[in-house]
Amino acid sequence: MHKRRLRQELNIDIYRVSYSIETVNIDTYAPPGVLTIDYDTALSILYAGLDSHHGQSFEDFVSSCRLGTVYGLHSFGQYTLGEAVSMVRARVRDYRLHPSKYLRR
Repeated sequence: MHKRRLRQELNIDIYRVSYSIETVNIDTYAPPGVLTIDYDTALSILYAGLDSHHGQSFEDFVSSCRLGTVYGLHSFGQYTLGEAVSMVRARVRDYRLHPSKYLRR
């Protein structure tokens, strides 16, 4: 049995919203030279990568994440919010250690 590929989507209220983890957002929100970031910084990078915010400000997004109205479910084929935050942290660490991998050619 093969493992199916999960999508980079989150459920915000009742909407499915795609997100991407882009290096321009890492440069904007993560402090330079820092390998590990905190939860709020990871959420800000995730928020900046959302395709649509559905009228939520960043503060609303963070409080919704803490209340559980922003989530991902494996049964919907999505990464969970904790996995998404872990992916952001891993991307920041990898980008800081190996920036040449992310240069456009």
